[in-house]
Amino acid sequence: MQKQKDIGHYDPVEDVLNLSIKEGEEERFEEIEPGVFVEFDKNDKIIGFEILNASKVLESAIHSLAEKHLASPVR
Repeated sequence: MQKQKDIGHYDPVEDVLNLSIKEGEEERFEEIEPGVFVEFDKNDKIIGFEILNASKVLESAIHSLAEKHLASPVR
């Protein structure tokens, strides 16, 4: 059985979350929201994401999703 490679790493001291989509060396990055970066390889393919202040960013996103989906009637 092949061991699954880690796709994410969270640094609680710096409050930074790194998520890898595929292997590759980062050539450039683009900030898509304040503190949210998309990382690209030399072929301009997405290889990962970096989220600064991750606990706050994700808490806000989770609350938004919960409000949107829990406020709707169950069908």
